[in-house]
Amino acid sequence: MISTIAHTDVMMGPAQTPEPNVAQHERTFSAVLAGTAQSSREEQRQVLREAAEQLVSTAFITPILGALRDSSMAEGPFAPGTAEKRFGPLLDQQFADRVAKASNFSLIDTIVDRYLPQEPRDAAMTERTYA
Repeated sequence: MISTIAHTDVMMGPAQTPEPNVAQHERTFSAVLAGTAQSSREEQRQVLREAAEQLVSTAFITPILGALRDSSMAEGPFAPGTAEKRFGPLLDQQFADRVAKASNFSLIDTIVDRYLPQEPRDAAMTERTYA
């Protein structure tokens, strides 16, 4: 067993660098957590939209798909097998992710609008309004 592990490490070689897209997401996420994000409003909207899609997918769509799968009244040869029981929730999650990304849920838009920082107003416009 030990020789297998050592052999596997040798075959894997040096650490692979992440894809550029993944590295960019990691930098953006780190900047948001640190509160030093200097990203554009559109980048912030995109990050928030992806997070909102994941939230809606996990909290709303996946439980519905799981309930539909569990309510199946298939009997005999049409009943779900062990593989379907084991991997069904993974398939439900993939379907939920695709539905949330492809559909136009107003809940996702509402979440994004709620948590997207407001644009600072022009000081001159504010003075004219209240003057």
